[in-house]
Formats: sequence, structure tokens, C-alpha cells
Amino acid sequence: MVTNPVSPDSPLPQPADLLSSSTGQPASLAEVALSIPIGLLACLVGLPSGRRHHPALALLLGWAFVGLVEVAQVFVLSRTADVVDFFVNATGVAAGVGVASRILSDQRSQA
Repeated sequence: MVTNPVSPDSPLPQPADLLSSSTGQPASLAEVALSIPIGLLACLVGLPSGRRHHPALALLLGWAFVGLVEVAQVFVLSRTADVVDFFVNATGVAAGVGVASRILSDQRSQA
């Protein structure tokens, strides 16, 4: 264990501790980043090549998925469902849908 030079009684946080839910903001940023691919996939999955879901439909699909994940956590003893987690993940889904829409619209305008 590495000790804190400012306060030797308290240890320095380890990198893994920054992703724990008790630290707040870094965990939320990690959850947003992990939810972006869900938004990307919600735009693209299940359609023929060159087509995508409408962004509003992709948002609803992504939000439904993260909502189901939160509901499923109710039944897992080691997990807890949290409304804040849903909204953080929903933000990541929205970012993913935005990125996918932007990339696909740029590709469409170049073609």
C-alpha cells in the first residue's frame, strides 16, 4: 500500500478505486463512456447495410435497454438499482446516438 505524503495515516486512492460508485463523479463519467456503445448499436443493429434507425427510436431502444438492466439489478443480491445510474447511462446512450447520427449523416453527405 502506498501512503499519502500529505497525510501518512490515509492511503492514496488506487486507480481501481476511482471507478467505484462511492467516489461519485469519476464513476459517473465511466458509466457514461460505457453507455455510448449502446447508443451506437441502437442506431445500427437490425437494419440492412447503409440504413439506420431514426434517432428518436434509437434513443427509446437504448433507454429501454439501460432501464431493463437497472430493473434486473433488483433481483441480483450483490447489486442495487439506482435511478441516478439510469439517468447517467441514458446520457451515455444519447451521446452514442448523437455520434452515430453525426457519422452517418457525414457519410451520407459525402456519397
